[in-house]
Amino acid sequence: MTNNGVTVQNESQAAAAYDDEIDLRELFAVIWAGKSWIVGITAVFALVSVIYALSLANEYKASVVVAPANSGGSSLGAMAGQLGGLASLAGINLGSGESNETLEAMEIAQSWGFIEEFINNNDLSVPVYAGVGWSKTENQLTLDDGVYDSENQVWLLEGSGGQAGSPSSWVLYKKFKQRISVSQDKKSGLISISFEYFSPLLAKEWVELFVTSVNDHM
Repeated sequence: MTNNGVTVQNESQAAAAYDDEIDLRELFAVIWAGKSWIVGITAVFALVSVIYALSLANEYKASVVVAPANSGGSSLGAMAGQLGGLASLAGINLGSGESNETLEAMEIAQSWGFIEEFINNNDLSVPVYAGVGWSKTENQLTLDDGVYDSENQVWLLEGSGGQAGSPSSWVLYKKFKQRISVSQDKKSGLISISFEYFSPLLAKEWVELFVTSVNDHM
């Protein structure tokens, strides 16, 4: 009885393995039969991806690297450094005024209030929100006609009352934040500020204005 049971079990396992083998063969046969559809669909998606990538406007990045102001040259700065070293040996952290000021400047540079003031002072609301490209032949910014009427200099955005109006301060802030990057190298302490835009000239001009505005504010 035991030998018969083992034989039946082995036959069942062999049948299951044979069924799996048949299923794999059928699967490959179905894939091979539909290879033309698979190749065609893949080619269509690849073509659409290329067309979409070519339709996007070129964007350029302007970057500047700045160093935090060094206060170590003064007698107070030197004394603070010595006290900081002694305090660290005692397990007390006095903190670094220079590093705190640098972090404060970076936070302010990315804040809503500062960016709002920067946009207003430099009249950047139209290029920040309505800019969609750059015409190399005409050497000027291309604007979205559905958003801003450049001839009459009128915003065409629908406001809460159903009347055309300009974008809100928060919307402009979010648009601006998508294009600017502020970071610091932890080892060197250098701060990198970069700006991406359709025009390389405007990107360079704005990032320089931005650095100047941060310095003036601090």
